[in-house]
Amino acid sequence: AHAANGNRRSEGVARSNFASLLADRGRCSEAESQLRPALEIHRQSGNRRFEAYALATLGDVQRDTGRLDAARESYSGALGIMRAIGDMPGEGVVLMQLGILLQRAGGDAEKMLRNALAIHRKVEARREEAVSLAHLATALGDAGMLRQALTIHDEVGNRLGRGTALLELALLR
Repeated sequence: AHAANGNRRSEGVARSNFASLLADRGRCSEAESQLRPALEIHRQSGNRRFEAYALATLGDVQRDTGRLDAARESYSGALGIMRAIGDMPGEGVVLMQLGILLQRAGGDAEKMLRNALAIHRKVEARREEAVSLAHLATALGDAGMLRQALTIHDEVGNRLGRGTALLELALLR
């Protein structure tokens, strides 16, 4: 509808949102086919915030399909934009995504995840705080920290995060 009305900025946002839904459902190739034109639209319309979010989502898709170098590049691009526009919550999320990527690649993710956690705490993003705390706990093998993450997941009602943290806690034992 947005494309038919000539509203390119809204079309880009709609494509990005749709791509996020597709990615969340594991439909990575479809998500990527929506993200590529969305990125171009965001760039043409000067929508830096959504360009960053689309790059981060593209990084997720690339990470989940094993293209770790491409994911790192997408996340780095998103991080640069988040910092340039002063989007601290977005910066925290992208730092967390970079930390997760480092974990999957067998690298040292501690510094990246600590930085993400500090930002999430500063901006009072409790759900993201719990997710980054759980990833940091997993990286460090710290069951006590995972229990802290579980408490926050319970407080904010994040059942998916709670389940993931419980799985990680079980794997530590």
